Amino acid sequence: MNKNYLIIEYNPEIIAKLQKNKFNCIYGDAGDVEFVSEINFKKAKLIISTIPDTEINQTLIHTIKKINTNATIILTSHQIDDALELYKNGADYVILPHFLGGEHISTLIENYDNKLSDILVEKINHVHELKTRKEHGFVHP
Repeated sequence: MNKNYLIIEYNPEIIAKLQKNKFNCIYGDAGDVEFVSEINFKKAKLIISTIPDTEINQTLIHTIKKINTNATIILTSHQIDDALELYKNGADYVILPHFLGGEHISTLIENYDNKLSDILVEKINHVHELKTRKEHGFVHP
């Protein structure tokens, strides 16, 4: 997408793979308030947390908003009540993967109108994406 970015990752094995593939990344724990407060968020336009931990995300909101009130903050949650709490505390958008997956498949069905060939193209692309992610050391619970 030709955007500047910084990946913060807690798993040293993933950091090694990201660095090997020339991703801009640093090793750290987003749950560590001291670590997070050392990150320069002043010029950040967009912060995305895929960590579904509400407490960590609350810390991110409060830390970032003190430094940069203009940054857009997108967080992740698995629970509706937690998502609503994050919105209440300043999140600009909260990803709920379960609901997002349902929306994605409904769009897929709507766009492909039961054309098996189009679904197969989507499948091939998805399998390629999954294999690439796996090669980079990403796994999902």
